[in-house]
Amino acid sequence: MESKKSVQNLSKTIHSLLGLKARFTSTWVKSVCDIIRNLPPEGPSIELKSANLKTSDSSGNKDLDSAISKINDELAALTSNINQLNTQRRQVLDEFLDLKALDSSNVLLRLTDNKSKSYSFDKVFHPDEVFSEVEPVIKSALDGYNACIFAYGQTGTGKTFTMVRNILYHGLIYTFSGVITS
Repeated sequence: MESKKSVQNLSKTIHSLLGLKARFTSTWVKSVCDIIRNLPPEGPSIELKSANLKTSDSSGNKDLDSAISKINDELAALTSNINQLNTQRRQVLDEFLDLKALDSSNVLLRLTDNKSKSYSFDKVFHPDEVFSEVEPVIKSALDGYNACIFAYGQTGTGKTFTMVRNILYHGLIYTFSGVITS
């Protein structure tokens, strides 16, 4: 039952990796590789295996069903914990950072009361401007032309947030799907 131990230790392993994220080194890469090696082999998902067992064995193995249910619950709890960490990280960053767009190409980050840094970019987009800038690409794709929207940048700079965002603020994918269906 080595794979069962791996699943049980996955939460601890992920939390320890989250603590080390500032120092991505070769040991971090090795740790991730070890996690991947310890994962159970691919096959039907746990829920599918459970459904197959229920249909093939009418007497039902309650121990097996309870073990599968427990693993599914642990997986749901782990997923919830990861989502909560991401949400908490975003909230802490929003509260901690004093970031202001000076104009369409400059951003000011206030570090302390008397210290700040200015950053210059080709273009600084307001969230509403992103869609209007990319909308012609979507319209040309709907007209039959090839199109590609490519989010590129350093880790943690908001690529996924721009494309997906959250329930309150819709990202590009949600907005584009509204354009396509209308």
